[in-house]
Amino acid sequence: MNARIECSPPVKALIGGEVLTTLRRTADHYSCYSCHQPGNATRARTNVIVITGTDGPPVIQLAHAGCTPSQIVTLDGPTTDKHSFSRGEDVISMTTLWPAPEGPLAGLIIDRHAELSIVFGHGDREDPWLQLLLDKQWALVLDANQDFPLVSTTALELDGPGRVTIDAPDAQSTVTLLAPLPDPTPEWITAAATRGIVRVYAGDIGLRNHPEHDAPNAVVAAIAAGQVAGAYIPVTATT
Repeated sequence: MNARIECSPPVKALIGGEVLTTLRRTADHYSCYSCHQPGNATRARTNVIVITGTDGPPVIQLAHAGCTPSQIVTLDGPTTDKHSFSRGEDVISMTTLWPAPEGPLAGLIIDRHAELSIVFGHGDREDPWLQLLLDKQWALVLDANQDFPLVSTTALELDGPGRVTIDAPDAQSTVTLLAPLPDPTPEWITAAATRGIVRVYAGDIGLRNHPEHDAPNAVVAAIAAGQVAGAYIPVTATT
């Protein structure tokens, strides 16, 4: 149990002892709620912040103990607006090529550490970034070889440094999931442009804890933990 994670009495009363125990058992790397710099709850004192708003369940974030005390932050708006998904993200990504009868298939792995959680009354925690993907036609991955839907809510741009965008929760704008693309090879770019789709795994995968050659095992472990969404996403036309 990680005693470095500290929680004020009002925060503990709001989230409950079960959630606090889960945090102390599972939390590691995070992006600080206050300074937005990386933190590691297994190595340094870390405070629990709970954000409440006009609707939706409370949201948990972590902060360096020296940056801000454990507290409840009350917002004038909802806790899960589109800005929640782009703030303080800690993203690692990699490209890959999978063999296929029709020719190589471009693949992309997006690993975003789930330092932000929604807490429900029964104690379960939910990664709102993963839930955003599932709400936007992506599938929860139950098997590494399962078929994925071709989604219309997400797109990959090959122009310039490249990026991946998705419709925002309000469906009135887009949110950048990844920018730039992680140094795609000419072969990867050709496969993506030729096939017009990319197979993407995204979620709290834990690539930072695995050497690059061990990425498939990281993906399999994250799938088993229910932490990965998948989709085929269309490639936008290049200029």
